[in-house]
Amino acid sequence: MNIPEGNSMLIMILHDELTFNSNNGHHQVWQSSEQTFLQPKSKGRGIMISNVLYSYGRVKVPEQTTCKEIVLAGHDLIHHEATEYFEYGKNNEGYWTGEYLVNHITKVVILIF
Repeated sequence: MNIPEGNSMLIMILHDELTFNSNNGHHQVWQSSEQTFLQPKSKGRGIMISNVLYSYGRVKVPEQTTCKEIVLAGHDLIHHEATEYFEYGKNNEGYWTGEYLVNHITKVVILIF
C-alpha cells in the first residue's frame, strides 16, 4: 500500500473478551431416568480469554518470523500472539482489571507490532 509522504496509516485495533465457566450449561443435563441430578450452586471455575484483533485477524507474530528475529526485536519467546488466558475468581488470579489490560497492551501487543 502506498501512503503519501507526510501521512501515516491508521490501524483499528479491538479488544475482545470471552468468559467461560465450568457450570455454564447447568440447565441441560443428560441423565438416565433412575438418577437425580444435583444442580450446582455456583457458576464454577472460570476462564477469561482476552484477545486483540485488527482487520487481518488476531494480533500475532507472523509465522515466517524466526526465533532469532523475535529475540532481536526485543520480544520474549512465550508471547507469539496477543491472546491472554486468565483464570478468574477469588481463589484464582483475581479479576481482569484495567491495569491488567494496560499491562498486556504495553508488554505484549505493542511489541508484536
